[in-house]
Amino acid sequence: ASNDGVALSAQTVTLDSTALANGYVDVVFAKPAEGKSQVVRANYVDAAGNAASDGEVTDSAKLDTAGPAPIDPGNPIPVNPVDPVGPVPAGKTVLVVNPVTADGVLNAQEAQGNVQVTGKVYGEYQANDVVTLVVNQKTYTGQVAADGSYSIAVAGAELAVDGDKTIDASVVARDAAGNTATIGAKRTYTVDGTAPSNADMQLAVSISTDANNDAQVSTSELNGAENFSSRVSFDKSKAALGDQIVVSASNDGVALSAQTVTLDS
Repeated sequence: ASNDGVALSAQTVTLDSTALANGYVDVVFAKPAEGKSQVVRANYVDAAGNAASDGEVTDSAKLDTAGPAPIDPGNPIPVNPVDPVGPVPAGKTVLVVNPVTADGVLNAQEAQGNVQVTGKVYGEYQANDVVTLVVNQKTYTGQVAADGSYSIAVAGAELAVDGDKTIDASVVARDAAGNTATIGAKRTYTVDGTAPSNADMQLAVSISTDANNDAQVSTSELNGAENFSSRVSFDKSKAALGDQIVVSASNDGVALSAQTVTLDS
Protein backbone atom coordinates (compact mmCIF):
# COMPACT_ATOMS: atom_id res chain seq x y z
CA ALA A 1 0.00 0.00 0.00
CA SER A 2 1.03 3.64 -0.36
CA ASN A 3 -0.17 6.99 0.97
CA ASP A 4 0.11 9.77 -1.60
CA GLY A 5 2.78 7.79 -3.41
CA VAL A 6 4.80 6.97 -0.28
CA ALA A 7 5.09 3.18 0.16
CA LEU A 8 3.87 1.62 3.40
CA SER A 9 5.23 -1.58 4.88
CA ALA A 10 3.83 -4.55 2.99
CA GLN A 11 1.84 -7.17 4.89
CA THR A 12 1.83 -10.88 4.17
CA VAL A 13 -1.24 -12.71 5.41
CA THR A 14 -1.22 -16.51 5.63
CA LEU A 15 -4.66 -17.93 5.05
CA ASP A 16 -5.99 -19.83 8.04
CA SER A 17 -9.22 -21.77 8.45
CA THR A 18 -11.18 -18.63 9.33
CA ALA A 19 -9.97 -16.81 6.22
CA LEU A 20 -10.77 -19.87 4.10
CA ALA A 21 -14.26 -20.05 5.59
CA ASN A 22 -14.86 -16.33 5.07
CA GLY A 23 -13.28 -15.95 1.65
CA TYR A 24 -11.49 -12.77 2.65
CA VAL A 25 -8.84 -11.29 4.96
CA ASP A 26 -8.77 -7.85 6.60
CA VAL A 27 -5.64 -5.71 6.83
CA VAL A 28 -5.04 -2.26 8.34
CA PHE A 29 -2.74 0.55 7.12
CA ALA A 30 -2.16 4.02 8.48
CA LYS A 31 -4.60 6.54 7.01
CA PRO A 32 -3.33 9.18 4.57
CA ALA A 33 -3.32 12.90 5.30
CA GLU A 34 -6.52 14.91 4.73
CA GLY A 35 -7.14 15.25 1.01
CA LYS A 36 -4.56 12.56 0.15
CA SER A 37 -5.17 9.10 -1.27
CA GLN A 38 -4.22 5.59 -0.23
CA VAL A 39 -3.66 2.87 -2.83
CA VAL A 40 -3.86 -0.77 -1.69
CA ARG A 41 -2.44 -3.55 -3.86
CA ALA A 42 -2.82 -7.31 -3.39
CA ASN A 43 -1.20 -10.34 -5.05
CA TYR A 44 -1.93 -14.03 -4.49
CA VAL A 45 0.87 -16.46 -3.55
CA ASP A 46 0.15 -20.16 -3.20
CA ALA A 47 1.48 -22.39 -0.41
CA ALA A 48 4.40 -23.48 -2.61
CA GLY A 49 5.56 -19.88 -2.94
CA ASN A 50 4.40 -19.30 -6.52
CA ALA A 51 3.21 -15.71 -6.97
CA ALA A 52 0.51 -14.71 -9.41
CA SER A 53 1.99 -13.02 -12.48
CA ASP A 54 -1.12 -11.50 -14.08
CA GLY A 55 -0.89 -8.18 -12.24
CA GLU A 56 -1.83 -7.00 -8.79
CA VAL A 57 -5.38 -6.00 -7.94
CA THR A 58 -5.75 -2.50 -6.55
CA ASP A 59 -8.14 -0.09 -4.91
CA SER A 60 -7.76 3.53 -3.81
CA ALA A 61 -9.58 6.04 -1.64
CA LYS A 62 -9.01 9.69 -0.69
CA LEU A 63 -9.46 10.90 2.88
CA ASP A 64 -12.03 13.70 2.76
CA THR A 65 -13.55 14.59 6.12
CA ALA A 66 -13.77 18.36 5.61
CA GLY A 67 -17.08 19.81 4.44
CA PRO A 68 -17.40 22.73 2.03
CA ALA A 69 -15.96 26.02 3.28
CA PRO A 70 -16.63 29.70 2.53
CA ILE A 71 -14.50 31.13 -0.25
CA ASP A 72 -13.27 33.85 2.12
CA PRO A 73 -12.75 32.61 5.69
CA GLY A 74 -12.30 36.21 6.81
CA ASN A 75 -15.78 37.07 5.55
CA PRO A 76 -17.81 33.88 6.02
CA ILE A 77 -21.22 35.56 5.61
CA PRO A 78 -20.81 38.14 2.84
CA VAL A 79 -23.38 40.86 2.23
CA ASN A 80 -24.78 41.05 -1.31
CA PRO A 81 -22.25 38.64 -2.87
CA VAL A 82 -22.15 38.53 -6.66
CA ASP A 83 -21.74 35.63 -9.05
CA PRO A 84 -18.07 34.56 -9.08
CA VAL A 85 -16.16 35.50 -12.22
CA GLY A 86 -14.04 32.37 -12.47
CA PRO A 87 -14.09 28.81 -11.11
CA VAL A 88 -14.59 28.45 -7.37
CA PRO A 89 -11.54 26.86 -5.68
CA ALA A 90 -11.81 23.20 -4.72
CA GLY A 91 -13.49 22.64 -1.38
CA LYS A 92 -15.18 26.06 -1.40
CA THR A 93 -18.84 27.07 -1.74
CA VAL A 94 -20.41 30.41 -2.62
CA LEU A 95 -24.05 31.28 -1.93
CA VAL A 96 -25.51 34.13 -3.99
CA VAL A 97 -28.88 35.77 -3.30
CA ASN A 98 -30.07 37.90 -6.20
CA PRO A 99 -31.64 41.33 -5.68
CA VAL A 100 -35.12 40.95 -4.20
CA THR A 101 -36.70 42.79 -7.13
CA ALA A 102 -35.35 44.07 -10.44
CA ASP A 103 -34.42 47.39 -8.84
CA GLY A 104 -33.77 46.12 -5.31
CA VAL A 105 -36.72 48.13 -4.02
CA LEU A 106 -39.90 46.48 -2.74
CA ASN A 107 -42.92 48.57 -3.67
CA ALA A 108 -46.46 48.51 -2.29
CA GLN A 109 -47.79 46.26 -5.04
CA GLU A 110 -44.97 43.73 -4.67
CA ALA A 111 -45.52 43.67 -0.90
CA GLN A 112 -49.08 42.44 -1.40
CA GLY A 113 -48.11 39.04 -2.81
CA ASN A 114 -45.25 36.56 -2.81
CA VAL A 115 -41.83 37.56 -4.06
CA GLN A 116 -39.67 34.90 -5.71
CA VAL A 117 -36.25 35.19 -4.13
CA THR A 118 -33.73 33.59 -6.46
CA GLY A 119 -30.04 32.88 -6.43
CA LYS A 120 -27.38 30.30 -7.09
CA VAL A 121 -24.89 28.08 -5.28
CA TYR A 122 -21.40 27.71 -6.72
CA GLY A 123 -18.52 25.36 -5.95
CA GLU A 124 -19.12 22.31 -3.78
CA TYR A 125 -22.81 21.41 -3.46
CA GLN A 126 -25.21 18.68 -4.51
CA ALA A 127 -28.62 18.83 -6.15
CA ASN A 128 -31.40 19.00 -3.53
CA ASP A 129 -29.22 20.73 -0.95
CA VAL A 130 -31.48 22.97 1.12
CA VAL A 131 -31.38 26.76 1.05
CA THR A 132 -32.95 28.59 4.00
CA LEU A 133 -34.07 32.22 3.97
CA VAL A 134 -35.00 34.07 7.16
CA VAL A 135 -37.16 37.19 6.77
CA ASN A 136 -38.78 38.95 9.73
CA GLN A 137 -38.00 35.87 11.84
CA LYS A 138 -39.96 33.69 9.40
CA THR A 139 -38.19 30.76 7.71
CA TYR A 140 -38.55 29.80 4.06
CA THR A 141 -36.78 26.86 2.42
CA GLY A 142 -36.14 25.53 -1.05
CA GLN A 143 -33.93 23.03 -2.82
CA VAL A 144 -30.94 23.62 -5.06
CA ALA A 145 -31.29 22.46 -8.67
CA ALA A 146 -28.57 20.52 -10.44
CA ASP A 147 -27.17 23.76 -11.91
CA GLY A 148 -27.04 25.39 -8.47
CA SER A 149 -30.04 27.68 -8.94
CA TYR A 150 -32.92 28.03 -6.51
CA SER A 151 -36.16 30.01 -6.26
CA ILE A 152 -38.10 30.46 -3.02
CA ALA A 153 -41.43 32.24 -2.56
CA VAL A 154 -41.29 34.76 0.28
CA ALA A 155 -44.27 36.74 1.55
CA GLY A 156 -43.92 40.34 0.38
CA ALA A 157 -45.64 41.50 3.57
CA GLU A 158 -42.85 39.94 5.66
CA LEU A 159 -40.18 41.56 3.50
CA ALA A 160 -41.91 44.91 3.98
CA VAL A 161 -41.81 44.75 7.79
CA ASP A 162 -38.44 43.03 8.26
CA GLY A 163 -36.51 45.09 10.78
CA ASP A 164 -33.16 45.49 9.03
CA LYS A 165 -34.41 44.87 5.47
CA THR A 166 -31.95 42.01 5.11
CA ILE A 167 -32.51 38.44 3.97
CA ASP A 168 -30.40 36.04 6.04
CA ALA A 169 -29.62 33.11 3.77
CA SER A 170 -27.81 29.81 4.24
CA VAL A 171 -27.32 26.55 2.41
CA VAL A 172 -26.40 23.19 3.93
CA ALA A 173 -23.96 22.18 1.20
CA ARG A 174 -22.76 18.63 0.66
CA ASP A 175 -19.54 17.66 -1.06
CA ALA A 176 -18.98 14.55 -3.16
CA ALA A 177 -17.96 12.58 -0.05
CA GLY A 178 -21.18 13.50 1.75
CA ASN A 179 -19.60 15.94 4.21
CA THR A 180 -21.83 18.91 5.01
CA ALA A 181 -21.29 22.52 6.01
CA THR A 182 -23.52 25.57 6.36
CA ILE A 183 -22.58 28.44 4.05
CA GLY A 184 -24.19 31.83 4.66
CA ALA A 185 -24.91 35.09 2.82
CA LYS A 186 -27.05 38.20 3.22
CA ARG A 187 -29.05 40.28 0.76
CA THR A 188 -30.14 43.81 1.64
CA TYR A 189 -32.99 45.71 0.04
CA THR A 190 -35.12 48.79 0.54
CA VAL A 191 -38.88 49.32 0.79
CA ASP A 192 -40.83 52.12 -0.85
CA GLY A 193 -44.49 51.56 -0.09
CA THR A 194 -45.64 55.12 -0.77
CA ALA A 195 -47.47 55.43 -4.08
CA PRO A 196 -47.01 58.70 -5.97
CA SER A 197 -49.86 61.12 -6.56
CA ASN A 198 -50.66 62.27 -10.09
CA ALA A 199 -51.66 65.62 -8.62
CA ASP A 200 -48.41 65.93 -6.68
CA MET A 201 -46.42 65.00 -9.81
CA GLN A 202 -48.51 67.57 -11.78
CA LEU A 203 -49.16 64.84 -14.34
CA ALA A 204 -50.96 66.08 -17.43
CA VAL A 205 -51.71 64.54 -20.82
CA SER A 206 -52.59 66.24 -24.09
CA ILE A 207 -53.11 64.99 -27.63
CA SER A 208 -50.42 66.85 -29.50
CA THR A 209 -52.05 66.21 -32.86
CA ASP A 210 -54.95 68.38 -31.65
CA ALA A 211 -52.73 71.43 -32.03
CA ASN A 212 -55.33 74.05 -31.08
CA ASN A 213 -56.66 71.90 -28.23
CA ASP A 214 -60.31 72.15 -29.32
CA ALA A 215 -60.90 68.39 -28.99
CA GLN A 216 -61.14 68.14 -32.81
CA VAL A 217 -58.39 67.03 -35.20
CA SER A 218 -58.70 68.62 -38.58
CA THR A 219 -57.17 67.59 -41.88
CA SER A 220 -54.47 70.20 -41.51
CA GLU A 221 -53.67 69.11 -37.97
CA LEU A 222 -53.49 65.45 -38.98
CA ASN A 223 -51.21 66.44 -41.87
CA GLY A 224 -51.30 62.97 -43.40
CA ALA A 225 -50.12 61.20 -40.22
CA GLU A 226 -51.25 57.63 -39.55
CA ASN A 227 -51.29 58.08 -35.77
CA PHE A 228 -52.23 60.61 -33.11
CA SER A 229 -49.35 61.83 -30.96
CA SER A 230 -49.75 62.66 -27.28
CA ARG A 231 -47.53 64.24 -24.66
CA VAL A 232 -47.50 63.49 -20.94
CA SER A 233 -45.86 66.14 -18.78
CA PHE A 234 -44.78 65.94 -15.13
CA ASP A 235 -42.91 67.84 -12.46
CA LYS A 236 -39.32 66.93 -13.31
CA SER A 237 -38.11 68.22 -9.94
CA LYS A 238 -39.95 65.36 -8.23
CA ALA A 239 -39.24 62.61 -10.77
CA ALA A 240 -36.39 60.10 -10.55
CA LEU A 241 -34.60 57.82 -12.96
CA GLY A 242 -36.42 54.51 -13.14
CA ASP A 243 -39.86 56.00 -12.47
CA GLN A 244 -42.47 54.95 -14.99
CA ILE A 245 -45.50 56.46 -16.67
CA VAL A 246 -48.18 54.09 -17.95
CA VAL A 247 -50.09 55.59 -20.88
CA SER A 248 -53.27 53.99 -22.15
CA ALA A 249 -55.71 55.06 -24.88
CA SER A 250 -58.89 53.97 -26.60
CA ASN A 251 -60.51 54.65 -29.97
CA ASP A 252 -64.27 55.02 -29.69
CA GLY A 253 -64.22 52.92 -26.52
CA VAL A 254 -61.95 50.22 -27.96
CA ALA A 255 -58.78 49.93 -25.87
CA LEU A 256 -55.41 50.26 -27.58
CA SER A 257 -52.24 48.66 -26.30
CA ALA A 258 -50.94 50.54 -23.26
CA GLN A 259 -47.41 51.91 -23.29
CA THR A 260 -45.07 52.06 -20.32
CA VAL A 261 -42.37 54.72 -20.46
CA THR A 262 -39.40 54.42 -18.07
CA LEU A 263 -37.56 57.62 -17.23
CA ASP A 264 -33.91 57.11 -18.13
CA SER A 265 -30.85 59.21 -18.65
